[in-house]
Amino acid sequence: MQLSRRLLAVAGMVTPGYVLADIGTDHAYIPIYLIENKRISHAIAADINEGPLARAKAHIQEHGLEYRIETRLSDGLSAFLPGEAQSIVLAGMGGALTIRILQDGMERLESAELPELILQPQSEISQVRAYLQDSGWSIVQEDMVFEDGKYYPMMKVKRCEDMETPPRIARRQGGSSMEVRIAKDEPMETPPRIARRQDGSISSMSDLQLAFGPELLKMRHPVLHQFLLHDRRTQERILESLGLSQKESAAVRAEEIRDRIRLIDQALSIYSGEAANQRNVLAQISD
Repeated sequence: MQLSRRLLAVAGMVTPGYVLADIGTDHAYIPIYLIENKRISHAIAADINEGPLARAKAHIQEHGLEYRIETRLSDGLSAFLPGEAQSIVLAGMGGALTIRILQDGMERLESAELPELILQPQSEISQVRAYLQDSGWSIVQEDMVFEDGKYYPMMKVKRCEDMETPPRIARRQGGSSMEVRIAKDEPMETPPRIARRQDGSISSMSDLQLAFGPELLKMRHPVLHQFLLHDRRTQERILESLGLSQKESAAVRAEEIRDRIRLIDQALSIYSGEAANQRNVLAQISD
């Protein structure tokens, strides 16, 4: 089985020896590849539609792996029992659908000793990261590949050991990132939950990390660097076109684009030779 660069990177995140559940499996490429390369010994290939599941079953039979890979009709995790799989892959679907599957399957995830999720959402990446943080999952590994003109970020996440809710969270008047502290004269809000890692540290991501990935930034991933340069050029073109419009909505959108560019520049400073900026940003990421 030959995998695309995207699927090969996703498969590479699965821990060897784990039982795999490939949700939205389509052709069952990932479980076939992992078993043929002796990375795992058993997998469940699941899909919500009969057609993709039939294609998966045909591919599994072609490779003589019907005794190693079970196929299952399932809307997300609905047809799974707690503990059936140790590694759950959700790859190639939108961010909103990824979140919905995790939300609907949270009871099964909460009640099982689930070591890892492997996620490769196609859109709304920052929302997925924010949901994981609020739900007590910690990103432990990330990767990013460029294939067929598109950028594909992916992540491995594990359950944090316990959760805590701080008494209050202060949001600066400008609406910027939240600070975990008490403030007398600022508007206050309480977040859903803050995750605490097994080593006792707090798992909370900044706007920069939510947008571009904490581990990708920490390792200065070369494909992320390529994406940041591409995205900045794209945002500049959008900003230029908005400048030709007299509509009030265009001005609001232009300010959003400027905020995005400032965030991109902050990320790019990690890759630049500006030592002071680089140290400051990396220090924020390590906190």
